[in-house]
Amino acid sequence: MSATTLAALVEERLGLDVLALPPRAVGQLLRTNLARLGVASEADLVARLTASDAALEQAAEELLVPETWFFRDSGPFEYLKAFAATEWPRLGGGRPMRALSLPCSSGEEAYSIAIALLEAGLDGTRFHVDAVDVSEAALERGRVAVYGRNSFREPGWDDTGAHFEETPAGRAVGRAARQAVTFIRANALCFTSVVPYDVVFCRNLLIYMNEKGRR
Repeated sequence: MSATTLAALVEERLGLDVLALPPRAVGQLLRTNLARLGVASEADLVARLTASDAALEQAAEELLVPETWFFRDSGPFEYLKAFAATEWPRLGGGRPMRALSLPCSSGEEAYSIAIALLEAGLDGTRFHVDAVDVSEAALERGRVAVYGRNSFREPGWDDTGAHFEETPAGRAVGRAARQAVTFIRANALCFTSVVPYDVVFCRNLLIYMNEKGRR
């Protein structure tokens, strides 16, 4: 099989537009996984990935760039904070707010949502954040919830010390924000929720997806 067949699998099962991915990404995916899975040909690789969602999702980690930081492009978080403080008490009817971060990468966005809601005056019983990503490695970093200097580079959002604790390994997310977030591994095309979300953060995803995936 040709590399186009692997590209077609990526587009169909992950909804990604291979033309929007970094140059040579699919070729690198092919070479790396031939060795990692111990298969002899692309045909065997495609068969293995087709048969196993877990294997395909693990391979997909090599295509995706987990670039994120706290309060990235801060406008949406400022809007969320204002919405939670002024509009949500009327719209929510007293029930907890449910928020979704998809994809969440290593967790900075999901915790930023939680911190913004805490800053708006909601306590941890009045909201919950689901953080969803296809990368188990990224999710594990989010669950650990300890971040280095590179995760704190958004101008104007430095005064968040009340929500972090300094540790030898980096800044650890505080208990209130950490307990408000649940990390879930799922393919964006397959993820479903029985209860609807009130707030959805879905940034830096649709630009990498094909038309079918966006729909």
